[in-house]
Parts: sequence; C-alpha cells; structure tokens
Amino acid sequence: MTKALTRRDFLRTSAAMAGSLAIPLTPVTRAQTPEEMALSVTSPSAFDLADIGQRALEAASAAGAAYSDVRITTGLFLTWEGGPRSVCSVNPNDRAAEVGQCLLYRVARFGVRAFVDGHLGFAGNNLSTNLDQVADLANVAVGRARALAAAGSTGAELAPAPVVESGFYETPVRRDPFAVPLGEHEDYYLEAMQSMRDFPTESLMFVFLDTEWSRNDELFMSSEGSLTRQRVSLGNHFALMRARVAYNTFSSINMPTKGIYGSGGWELMDGLGSKLLGMCERAESLTTGLGTKPAEPGAYDVVFAPSSTAMLIAQTIGQPLEADRVLRRAAASKGYLTSYVNSANEELGQFRLGSENLNIRADRTRPGLGATVGFDSDGVETGEYSLVEKGIVTDYVTDRSFAPEFAEGYAPMERDALSNGCSSDTGGRRPRVKVPNLALLPGTEDLSQDDLVAQVERGYFVESMFINPDHASRNVQATGNFVREIRDGELGDLVLNTAMPFSTTRFWGNLEAVGGPSSVGENYPEVDDRDWEIMSHITVTTPPILVNNVFVVNASRRQQLSRGGRPGETGNPQGGNQPRGGRD
Repeated sequence: MTKALTRRDFLRTSAAMAGSLAIPLTPVTRAQTPEEMALSVTSPSAFDLADIGQRALEAASAAGAAYSDVRITTGLFLTWEGGPRSVCSVNPNDRAAEVGQCLLYRVARFGVRAFVDGHLGFAGNNLSTNLDQVADLANVAVGRARALAAAGSTGAELAPAPVVESGFYETPVRRDPFAVPLGEHEDYYLEAMQSMRDFPTESLMFVFLDTEWSRNDELFMSSEGSLTRQRVSLGNHFALMRARVAYNTFSSINMPTKGIYGSGGWELMDGLGSKLLGMCERAESLTTGLGTKPAEPGAYDVVFAPSSTAMLIAQTIGQPLEADRVLRRAAASKGYLTSYVNSANEELGQFRLGSENLNIRADRTRPGLGATVGFDSDGVETGEYSLVEKGIVTDYVTDRSFAPEFAEGYAPMERDALSNGCSSDTGGRRPRVKVPNLALLPGTEDLSQDDLVAQVERGYFVESMFINPDHASRNVQATGNFVREIRDGELGDLVLNTAMPFSTTRFWGNLEAVGGPSSVGENYPEVDDRDWEIMSHITVTTPPILVNNVFVVNASRRQQLSRGGRPGETGNPQGGNQPRGGRD
C-alpha cells in the first residue's frame, strides 16, 4: 500500500529540483556558460521524463478519472538583477555603465489534471522523480475533481481535439543564450551601453535596459494518447528612457526597441548598441526644443502611435475576450475580472465592439513573437484565427475546457466548438486561457503615422501611455506618458498631465482610420495577471490609429481640486504652469 504523501515529504524530495543561484562574476565563472553552471543543480530534461508522466496517468485512471493529462516543465531563467543600466546625462560626469548581479533560476515543475464526473481537478508542485509521490499527486487531482462535483459546482466537458502521438516543436534559435559564456554576456551589454556614453543630448537623462532569458522544456501527455515535447526560448527584454524636456519637467518614454524581444535566441541581441543608439536618437528628436503646456479638457481627435495602440488592444480587446472572463469564471485565478460581453453565446457574432476599421487576428504560430509555441497546454496544435471582424466580435480566447460552452453561439456561424489553442501555463501551475499574440490589421490605403496626424486640425498625439481598465474592461482610465499637441496637421508642444477616460465600445466605435501596411510595428506589452510568475508575454502587431472624439482631462487639476486646492496652485509633479479656471 502506498504511503500517503504529505506536503513536507514532497517538498523534501523535490526541493533539489528548483531554485536560484546568484553568480559572482569571477574569471572562472565568466568563462562558463549558464548551462554549464546549472548542470549540477538542475533536474533531467522534461523530454526524458515520460515514465513519470505515464505513472501519473495510470494512477489517475485507477482512481476513477475519465480523462487525465500531465505537464512537466524543466527550464532555466537568466537575468541581471537591477538590469544592465546606461546613463546618458546632460552632465558628462554622470555618464556611467554598469551591469547588475547575474541571477540564474532553475525550474522543475510537475502538474496533473483529472476529469471526473464533468469536473476538472488539478494538483501541481515541484518535480519529484519518486514514482509513488507522483501517483499520490495524481490521486490529489482526482480527489479535488470529486470535491468540486460534491460541492455542486457547474460541470463541463472537454472539446474534442486530435490525438498527437509524437508532437515536437522547438523555438527557432541560431544561438542559445544559455550556451553563451557569462563573460560574453557582460562584455556585450557593457559595450552596447558604452556606445551611448558620448551621445550628444540636450534632454536624455538615462536609458534603462532590462534583459531576461528563459528556456523551458515542456512535456505533455494525456490519457487519450497524446504526447508532445517542445523547447520554448524567450528573450523578455525591455528598454525605457527618461528625458528632460524643460526645467524640472521629465517624461519617460517606452521606445519600441525593435528586435530585442520575442521568442528566439542570442540573435535577438544582434546590433544591440546601434539599436539603443537609434532609440536615443529618436527620443532626442522627439523631445529637443519642445515647449510644454497643460492638457486642456475637451473632446479631441487623437492619433495613437503603435506602441500605445498595442496596449489598448491587449487590455481592452485581448484580455476581456478570454473565455473565463466572458463566462464570469475568472474569480479565483484573475482577481474577479469579467468582461463587457454580457451574454457570451447570444453576442458571439453579434456584439459590436468598434467601427468597421477594427479587425483583430489572434495567432500563436508566427516565429519570433512573444506567445508563439507549437502546442498549447492542452496539447492542441496552435493556429491563427479572427477575434474581431469589421468591429464585430467573432470569437473568444478559448481552450478545450471552455470551447464547448460556446456551441450555441458557434452554431449560427456553422462552426464546431473547438479549442483555439490558447491554454497556457505548464508544469506546476494550473493551465488556463490567456491572451495570444494579437494583430490589428492595417487599412487598405497605405497611410503613415504622419498622414494620420495631417488629418487632425486640433488634437493630440500619444506616443506612450498607461492603461487602467475596470474589472470588466468596460470603462478605462488612460494616462498619457508622452503626449504632443496637434494643430493644423502638425505636431506641437509636449502636453502634460493628460488623462483620457473612456468607454471601450465608444472608443473603438470612434476608430476613424488605421495606418497602412508600411506603418505596422511590433510591440510587446506585458499583460499583468496580478502575479509575475503567470504574466502573459505577447506580441501585438499594429499600425497607428486615429480615433475621433476622445475626451481629454487635465489629471493634475482634477487631483488638486479633489484635495481641496485651487486650480492655479503649484504642485504639478511634472512641472509647467497650471491654468486657472473652474472644475474640469
């Protein structure tokens, strides 16, 4: 008889499989690769652990599961704590370059999902190679499924999916960053930063560069007979700069540094110095010689750069169309988030989200993008599909567990209720639907960003922004980070304290024009799921857009008035003079 598994027992035998290592950069460690340093402490590759997966499936079946599946993930994560940093200051003495502490994380996780009486139970933890403990974890998953059934919760079924008996996918990589010596990492980052030390600037204060590499080996097995293996490599890199545009007036600009983020290998860092220098040159051209003025309340035509449009698409379209949010089932995993879609089946193919210029595609297949994989966490081969066509919501972000619930909505469109391959998270984390890569299709007329600006008599141009939606993404507070005035089709001064509260459907309904094919850019918003470990890394491909009748308010004036101050009082954290007048 198998001894019952306690949490203490499991942690004792599995703790050696996962952890982190701070690496001092000495002559010895500089010559080593991250992979060499991890050999003595990492678990075997997930590719070689099919016997563990088979034991879990057998145990779940013996305990009464009608269906079960297993996910094993082993991997490496490399970052430089504090990030590689470069400072380009007006004061040459402040121009320094440094690299933070190197941190190497190792991941080894195992998860079992069991389907009993229409209910899915999940159990996961750090990976253990003890087969008795593996069987016990499978029994826990079955027990949780039975508990859900006994509690009277709503049951479900799994959408049918082709059995993949021997599936394999590997992120195309020219050079594995975990096979690059640590000294080469450090020297390359420093060299890139040094390239900016002599950059002549009147406004640039500093550039912050954060580098993160991950490589995961993932094994999926199901009681239906599927077995897939994949190695997913991701470079999650980020560049941010801070510029001074007037005395005591600063602006942070999240510049799209092309080619350093996405699925891929060390080649993402090709030409890093010139890419960062190009980012500095563009920021300098955007900020040098600008005057500043406060935002003036009113309704305006607004042009959004691709970097801002990407954030809008991810947080007001991608996330709210996730199946668990649409069905009001995200309370436990996503902080009670819901959606502006009220009746999922009745509104499928009927709900008007925006104007006919709004066409959104979802995709997990295109090489190089952040959410690209060969198979999702249900073992379903990934693909591409339409989310929004001519402003109408035509599909949701689904997996095998949620797709059957949309059968009624798919029927009028003569479509089967099948998974769209959007199950995410592996190993010890419960799989769930998460937004894939997204693309706003460009217009048929090849309009540039300048062409859109030229159409505006008086309005604003938003280069970068922050977005704060409500729980349903129905009402949104957008805060401009780098905003310029548009007058008579020309870009003007930097506008301070710009806030844009809007209703999502009204906003997209006022989508007047989108840029053409040559204006499309790739942008990389990190979709925050309230937990850094389960953050979605995606790519949004989009042109710039022109939106009519966007309501703009002066955020600083409203804040001052809410505190009992007068509109003319100083206290603007970004500097500049505040206009006198009444409440916005």
